Amino acid sequence: MSPEDQPAVLDDMFEKINTLDGISVYFLRRLLKQTTEEELAAAEWQFQSVLGWAKNHLLPRIDAGLYRRLKPSCTNDTLEMVAG
Repeated sequence: MSPEDQPAVLDDMFEKINTLDGISVYFLRRLLKQTTEEELAAAEWQFQSVLGWAKNHLLPRIDAGLYRRLKPSCTNDTLEMVAG
């Protein structure tokens, strides 16, 4: 790959990463909304850990604008928006 091609490749790669991040966060939020406290308490430790990290660390950081690749507005994403 020539140096002239790299910026376009990197821009395209970052656009895809941002799209995938947004889709992942949408489904993570959806999972957390659909999971009851009882279901979470009964889950295996690794699921409790990942969902707890998402609920208590990742999503609050995104909502506060502290996550560099996702804007807080992604909180309002719909299935149609992420499937787009």
